[in-house]
Amino acid sequence: MKRTSLIIVFVLFFAIIFSCRKDKYIAGICYQQNIQPILISKCTNLGCHNPTAKASGYDFTNYEGVMQAVKPGKAGQSKLYLSIKGSNPKMPKNMTPLTKKEVEYIKSWINFGAEFSSCGTSNCDTISFLTFSGNIKSIIDLNCAGCHPTGHFSGHVLNSYTGVAASLNSGKFLPAIKHTVAQTQKRMPQGGGKLSDCDIAKIEKWFNNGMPQ
Repeated sequence: MKRTSLIIVFVLFFAIIFSCRKDKYIAGICYQQNIQPILISKCTNLGCHNPTAKASGYDFTNYEGVMQAVKPGKAGQSKLYLSIKGSNPKMPKNMTPLTKKEVEYIKSWINFGAEFSSCGTSNCDTISFLTFSGNIKSIIDLNCAGCHPTGHFSGHVLNSYTGVAASLNSGKFLPAIKHTVAQTQKRMPQGGGKLSDCDIAKIEKWFNNGMPQ
């Protein structure tokens, strides 16, 4: 009887421990769609982890560079995750910290093996009425605004409606993200993967409809 009681106590003890874990592992995270845009937007700014500055020796504009700061399957031992976690993270410097969701995405991606993966884009809605605040801003923030908070990069400022509208009206934005520019011109996001066909279609439709806010 006592042995049975001890077994029950141990089972309950471990059940409580595991039920109180704060780790949240999110399956289905894809590097090209979920991780790379975060790093390009938040970590590769002027003077940071790009091919020119290569702060602390890291270039996060490509997968190989990112993996220099990652131990697959071990987020807790990866410099990338350790520098962005917590309420007062070390990185990014002098910028708004990554959101809780972004940190969880990176942690889960690392813990699931940190693979160079790509997700499908089958559920693309380009039929609904598109606005900057409702549909376009999130795409720009994730893929472009981090490298274009000021006019230091090609004179384009992409952290506001006014800046995005001006860039589109210049005639340079869409060819750059569609990768239809000449080889001598820069394709965007620079150092990152091409935006999904769905995101490009949304931006183009929004532009053709007069760019409603």
